[in-house]
Amino acid sequence: MSYLWNYAGTDRHYHTFEHIGQMITDLHKYFPEYAEDQVLKDAIMYHDCIYKADSESGYNEEQSFLAAVEELGISEHSGKYSEIKGLILITHKHENPVTLKQKIMIDLDLAGLASDNYVKNSVAIRKEYHMFSDELWLLGRQAFLNKFINRKIYQTELGCELWETRAKLNLADELVHIERKLFKTKG
Repeated sequence: MSYLWNYAGTDRHYHTFEHIGQMITDLHKYFPEYAEDQVLKDAIMYHDCIYKADSESGYNEEQSFLAAVEELGISEHSGKYSEIKGLILITHKHENPVTLKQKIMIDLDLAGLASDNYVKNSVAIRKEYHMFSDELWLLGRQAFLNKFINRKIYQTELGCELWETRAKLNLADELVHIERKLFKTKG
């Protein structure tokens, strides 16, 4: 069975086929010159195929890359190997892209931060992290939000124009909500 079926797993609430579909839709809409780039589309399809919320940092991306290599039969001696590796592994920290395609990959993966469905997405992500207590979740989410609110999120000029302001507003709103909850747990 394909690793892609993991997107339909009962433990998936945000990192699903819907997320992948939205990335492909946005690729066609905002970066049409790359819409037929098979390596980029493969990276999008596989970048979250392995996703365990309680795994060590970088595990999911590394395992997703290895799953793509296995299923797509990519030789480690091919150019596609290093390119797809860079595209999938860049989704770990979403920073320091080297190529334009890596910038596009980051922007597409993080477009949900600027979505009208941001709150719904956050709730879905919380469900994926169900194994953590509310306090641990809030502290981890706070760190995640602070990381992104204090830096440039989108890496392409178009991504910045389209999504940066809205994403920062969404992150700031959630951060206020989380800080209130954390204050209540300590009070």
